[in-house]
Amino acid sequence: MIVKMKILKFLVVLLLATLNLNSLASNPVTNISGPVVISPKKILEIINVYNIENKTEKNSISIQEGKLLSSKGAFDFLLEGGWKSIDSSKEYGELNTSLTYPTPYLGVEVWGGYRKTNGSIPSYWDYGSTTDNGQITIGASIPLLQGLLIDRRRANFWQNELLFEAKKNDYEQKYIDIALKGLSLYFNWSIAEKRLQVAKQLLSIAEKRGEWLSISSQAGSIALFDKEDNDRTILNRKSSFIDLQLKYHQSWQALVLFLNAFELLPGAAEAYTSSNVLDDLNFIIPDYESWKQKALEQRKDLIAMDEIIAEKKVSIDLFRQEYLPKLKLKGEVAQNQGAITIENEEDYRVMINFEMPLQLREARGKYLQANSEFQNAQLRKQFLEQKIQNDIKINIMNLEALKERLSITKKELSLAEKLESGEQKRFKFGDSSLVIVNIREQTTAETHIKYQELLVDFWRTKVELYSLSGELPSF
Repeated sequence: MIVKMKILKFLVVLLLATLNLNSLASNPVTNISGPVVISPKKILEIINVYNIENKTEKNSISIQEGKLLSSKGAFDFLLEGGWKSIDSSKEYGELNTSLTYPTPYLGVEVWGGYRKTNGSIPSYWDYGSTTDNGQITIGASIPLLQGLLIDRRRANFWQNELLFEAKKNDYEQKYIDIALKGLSLYFNWSIAEKRLQVAKQLLSIAEKRGEWLSISSQAGSIALFDKEDNDRTILNRKSSFIDLQLKYHQSWQALVLFLNAFELLPGAAEAYTSSNVLDDLNFIIPDYESWKQKALEQRKDLIAMDEIIAEKKVSIDLFRQEYLPKLKLKGEVAQNQGAITIENEEDYRVMINFEMPLQLREARGKYLQANSEFQNAQLRKQFLEQKIQNDIKINIMNLEALKERLSITKKELSLAEKLESGEQKRFKFGDSSLVIVNIREQTTAETHIKYQELLVDFWRTKVELYSLSGELPSF
């Protein structure tokens, strides 16, 4: 008989184990020992890899890098070639190739080429005939006034180079702003979780008390009125619990949507819990002057504004140049290969091209526009600096007030818990009413929630203060 019982127990255990395995196979979880802890550090890691807004900002850097690369194309070699021929009476033909390189120095262009002719040269032709082996040409041109220090080709490159650096620096601050949004949603979810836990605890207290009241009322030691009053409290707290549960799930979905982490964080919100790192208040509030100086020195968007201002300055320099006449010196040396067939052939030539603008309306308009954009960029930076300083001052004041309120609320919570415990004991001995007990319980719950909200607000303000200095706190 004993053997049969052991076999039966073994079969029951085996059956239960099989059911559990099937359940796990159909409903996989990330951590069978309990909810997975999601820390602020984990949120930042997910944002860096999965967040759509962060990916978009990274792509904007690649877009600007492409523009920079395109502007560099102006510094590549340019290969040109052509074939010219005259009617059969002259039977003249000319092959001409050249390789031009616009250097990045003082607007100088250098080139080299090869030319070869055959037949009788026409009288109207620009260049003379060559030997059977052809002619090699080397030349250079340099602007003496307009285009010497800056021209459109070099300005385009310099501007895109500055904008590329500005975009990289601007992205670093934008990443901090994106991280700030993600952490704010994380804080919302964390406080929603705390509210739900308190509501669950309140409901549990009322339900347990209901069991005791039900037995006591049947025994006649407690009036039925008190039991019905507690039943009303249970229904009220159930309604609040359902409402907070909905808000808890909504806050989780908002966080997952922002992170773009539906596959990384599968399952319901109950499968996860927030980190207790938010309970840490070990933070020395900095003084305003040192934090302000730190922000003005290391914020990347301020550095990006300097580069944008420099880019606007390039436009001013470019359009100021267009007030000057164009004066270009051009020299070229040509050498025939093999036996020379034409006497007194010139081996070099020097030319000066001069162009004087008589109407400067377009140049003045472009210069005025560029100068105004330059001043606007300076004003935007000045306003940003002032806004950063003002926000730092406000955040430090908020932190000081929050830290003091947290200290007061912690004492208030301790007293509320003590009074609640005492009131419950008085009620069991018949010295109090259920109405007062409910008030004590509700007061404790509200004080607990207030403390948690202040704690989250403290961390939210702390993270904002760090972001104003161009960094994020270490979690």
